[in-house]
Amino acid sequence: MALRDGPPVLLSDRVFRGFRSIRLNTSMSPGFRQWLRTQPIFVFVGALICLTLWALHLPTSYLFVMVNSVCIGNVLSVVMGLACPLYDRLSPPWNWVVYLPLLGAVSTLGILLAAATLYMGGIGMTYPSLVRMTAPFGMVVSMTVGTVWYAVERIQVRLREKNLQLETALQAETNTVRIQEQELVRARQIQQELLPKVIPQLRGMQVAGAWQPASAVSGDYYDVLALDGDRLAICIGDVVGKGITAALLMANLQAAFRAFATADSSPAAVCNKLNTFMCGNVANGKFISFFYCIVDARDRTLAYENAGHCPAQLVRASGETIALCGDGAVLGCCLTGLTETTVCSCRAATASCSSPMASPRRKMYTARSSAKSGSCGQCWKPAGAAPKMSGAI
Repeated sequence: MALRDGPPVLLSDRVFRGFRSIRLNTSMSPGFRQWLRTQPIFVFVGALICLTLWALHLPTSYLFVMVNSVCIGNVLSVVMGLACPLYDRLSPPWNWVVYLPLLGAVSTLGILLAAATLYMGGIGMTYPSLVRMTAPFGMVVSMTVGTVWYAVERIQVRLREKNLQLETALQAETNTVRIQEQELVRARQIQQELLPKVIPQLRGMQVAGAWQPASAVSGDYYDVLALDGDRLAICIGDVVGKGITAALLMANLQAAFRAFATADSSPAAVCNKLNTFMCGNVANGKFISFFYCIVDARDRTLAYENAGHCPAQLVRASGETIALCGDGAVLGCCLTGLTETTVCSCRAATASCSSPMASPRRKMYTARSSAKSGSCGQCWKPAGAAPKMSGAI
């Protein structure tokens, strides 16, 4: 089986990965197995130099090149590996200041070893002559290969550090996004809890509501309250904007509406109170469109106030549609009063109200009468109601 020891010390073990698959005896020490794996690399470098010299038509001795490559390579590998802590811990350029003289000294030691190997091989030359012949070639090759080798090592170290930093930053960003998503899910659950869980019903009428925000949370809101056994208070609001800011304003609106929507308060009075309250709690540039009505099952009437919201639709049994518009301004902009309450008949009719059509996902509230016949009376204003100032957005 192929052995997978600790991370290799040499760049060559990572560059020439094909040599790492050599099958070695498992009884050998890790250091000796590492040494055996580097030998094919030195032979490959020597063969590459011989091929280059042959292509350039330069006369050379292939035995001379191979002995120099193996001897100098082994000396550099062992000595520079042991001396690595002396220069690798320094920051540039001081690591190069230490590395280059050390590389030159070790290269000289490798050249002397290569000359001694050739001399003992009976090449027919004296040792000083072999040193003089080996020194120029060996020094140029060892210094060039050693410098490039270490430069590539430093680049790889920096790339690994950068990759580690990027992975750490990406993990931190992923954790942040995950936490934000969890918070948004929780915020959506809390916002859903603010909506009516059970919609009260009136005799002879069907009331239903639905809520679907465009994003995780929103400023859309509706509510249905039972004022007494025959009357329902129905509202629908839309806070400008989307997201957490709109959802927070929606929570304020819900709390204020539950406090102000009493049995003896008209829609105009409730909207005036809401407007006064929201003007002190809404940031600049924020406002709320709001529609509020009271459905009376006894006389089949619908009293409403529209504070800048899109018109609710009253559909008669004959198919006639009446837009329940209003003269009131949106909530939270100014302290001017809203208009008086408008009353209309809702016999044999369907009342429908939705959020602005700008959003493809919109909520809708309906109050459907089960009566089969009835008059189609016109809407009217209560007698004696004092006119109030209204604003328009």
